[in-house]
Amino acid sequence: MFFKLLKYGRYSAYDRDSYLQPLPLDYTRIIGVASDGNPIIQFNFEYFDQFPTMHEKEFQLNGYDEEFKRLYIRYKQRIDNKNENFAHEYQWRTLPHTKTYTLKIGTNLESSEGLGLLYGSVDDIIFYEEMRELDRDIIGSQKRKIIVQQILVDKEGHSILGEEEIIQMHEN
Repeated sequence: MFFKLLKYGRYSAYDRDSYLQPLPLDYTRIIGVASDGNPIIQFNFEYFDQFPTMHEKEFQLNGYDEEFKRLYIRYKQRIDNKNENFAHEYQWRTLPHTKTYTLKIGTNLESSEGLGLLYGSVDDIIFYEEMRELDRDIIGSQKRKIIVQQILVDKEGHSILGEEEIIQMHEN
């Protein structure tokens, strides 16, 4: 939660009574503030359409509150209720503001997005760490060997081997 809040500037969750279930930020938006001060959040139910088989969709839906199943069915039937869908976009459904929580930094609550303190920096930090590891691996794999070949010489310092023998010795 803290990492998402720092990186993206916003964290949204749904109250499941025993725990807060994080909501995917790319599929949520703030459309206003309720009279009690809680943000009014809409969820894009196209999120569940990304799963290709019915089994996978059901598995994902079972991981969410019953309200999500009800709203997903209404979205698929294209049933629009003005109290639940202010923007008149069928895929966006308003979640009960008494069950949603949003933490934001960098902007006021009325704006739809937060401003992450580390936005962009986190990816750079992770990339930097990956590059450091890659450098270590490259340096470790490129340990150089220095090979010293001694050619037999006479007392005057001239090679006692012929040119062809020296080349052959060097290639081996």
